[in-house]
Amino acid sequence: MARRPVAGFLVIVLGLSWLLLSIPVLAFHGVIPGANLPVEVFALASTLLILLPTALWVTSITDGRTGVCVLFARVFRWRFGIGWWLVVLFGLPVIALMLGLIFGGSLHAADLGQVLIRQLGSIVLAVVVINLWEETVWAGFLQTRLEARFNFVVAAGLTALPFAGVHVPLLLLDDQVSAFSVLIGIAGLLILGIVVRLLMGVMMRAAYHHQRGPRWCSNHVRRRRAGCGTRRTG
Repeated sequence: MARRPVAGFLVIVLGLSWLLLSIPVLAFHGVIPGANLPVEVFALASTLLILLPTALWVTSITDGRTGVCVLFARVFRWRFGIGWWLVVLFGLPVIALMLGLIFGGSLHAADLGQVLIRQLGSIVLAVVVINLWEETVWAGFLQTRLEARFNFVVAAGLTALPFAGVHVPLLLLDDQVSAFSVLIGIAGLLILGIVVRLLMGVMMRAAYHHQRGPRWCSNHVRRRRAGCGTRRTG
């Protein structure tokens, strides 16, 4: 694990996530009871009980408590200009509204403010509950490690593969599932994964790329004393 942290991480994450997500798939097709099991619960459990703990565990093996400290420090150290904050907070709600209108929906001007507020609230909740921790894994752990060996675009593309792969079992939640539909779904996941990973890579650079952690963490790293701990190499 210490010599091949990325490979070890992927084996654990893909294996356990597929095993967990197979439960709602089997229930959906009547193999086991619970056809109405909410798949969102299993997706959340995959992030909080598998992805995040595995990333932290591998980080602790390769970089010690110092590495875990720095990883968590980066989670809450986002330095954006006002333009980036507007994109993050209002970009998705506006895009969702535009797509709804394009596909035949209608919107009254009087409802616009309420719709945007509801969409914004949903996004903030999703960010706090799942997206923040999911990106700690994919952007903070995996993509950052890959960028140490590859350029930004290649690292983003490689990160998109397991990012999409984790969600593959969810493609089977369809009454009309077929090999073709699964292949189309995988292609869509890969495209989405590459776009998201490139976007997150840009945001990583804008927010904290090549920046140090907070002063209290940096002091512990420099002193190599108790607290964040001593960095180990492997």
